[in-house]
Amino acid sequence: MNKPKGILVTVLAGGCAVLAVYVAVSWGELATQYHLRHLRSMPDYIDQIAASPEGTPTHNAVVQYVQTTQGRRVLEKAILLRSPVHDLIRENPLHSYARTVSVEFLERGFVFQRIFKGIIIFEERSRDPFHPWQPFLEYIQPGELRLPEMPGLVFKIWFHKEKMN
Repeated sequence: MNKPKGILVTVLAGGCAVLAVYVAVSWGELATQYHLRHLRSMPDYIDQIAASPEGTPTHNAVVQYVQTTQGRRVLEKAILLRSPVHDLIRENPLHSYARTVSVEFLERGFVFQRIFKGIIIFEERSRDPFHPWQPFLEYIQPGELRLPEMPGLVFKIWFHKEKMN
């Protein structure tokens, strides 16, 4: 009777050891998937984890998320609504009749312009990195963007690879 019990204990111990090794090896991927699921169910979570250091599960989750259509839309919204760009829109109510906003993302910083009938009526340049969003700008598609939160406003997004002088 002792022999079958010993085999069962050995098999269970071996199974537990294999499971422990699997969890230890794939812990980073499990954590990344947890954060990725959290992002999909609560998109505003991106604000909390966007500044995570590169190589961490949270950073990896943001990278995977912004490669999807939903993630790219959330990133665009976060950049335009919760960034210096949004502050510039809010701080210039006199220019509210300008329905086009041009945002040129540079390697370090950005150029913001309000345009009315093809004429630049306001321009702001920033030499500061666009943190915490700078690492993720490559996932945004250049072109026109409209946000339901800002009806009637058209964002023209474009990129410039050279640093601002």
